[in-house]
Amino acid sequence: MKIIENVLAFLRTPATNAEALRAKLAEVSEAIPNAEQEAARLAADRAGLLITAPDREIEAVERREADTRRALDRLRAASEELARRLAVAEAEEAKARLDADRAEAEKTAAAVAAKVRDRYPKIGRELAALVHEVEQAEARVACVNEALVAAGRLDDLLRPVEARAIPEPPEVLPGPYRLGACSLVPAPGFPGLGVARERAEIAGVVASQIG
Repeated sequence: MKIIENVLAFLRTPATNAEALRAKLAEVSEAIPNAEQEAARLAADRAGLLITAPDREIEAVERREADTRRALDRLRAASEELARRLAVAEAEEAKARLDADRAEAEKTAAAVAAKVRDRYPKIGRELAALVHEVEQAEARVACVNEALVAAGRLDDLLRPVEARAIPEPPEVLPGPYRLGACSLVPAPGFPGLGVARERAEIAGVVASQIG
């Protein structure tokens, strides 16, 4: 059978990728049923000749049957070997893809971590200072508004500072939707802000990082 020569030559190839192995395995798997049918047909032919045919005719059929069964055995053995090699190749290719993904993720993580170490303390200090400034301005507005209410000048009430800069969606609860509610973790050079700072202070983190 021509496919036997083809698959044996293929198996002599030292390195083959999973795609090629998968295609060759499918080709062999498709050939096996045909070889099985041919072997069964020749066996039936031999059985039908045992009583009526001369030895030479029976031997000729037996040779063809033996050749077919040997080819079938080779196809089955090749199928098992191809399946084994395919499993190895797929595992190696999956590992290579995962290794590449890991290397790319590590590269990205290292770059972003370096950026955070470099920029976060400065940005955090600036944001903390801005939040403090807003809180002071809001306190001043609230104090004046109390005086205006006491004077009956309700039309002159001042708008809150933050609401002028950041519109407050009506579907959002006002409490958490405030700059003063933000929380930033401490880092070397920045003591943190809000709940994150409070928890870090309790755990002694701020003191160890900032001094």
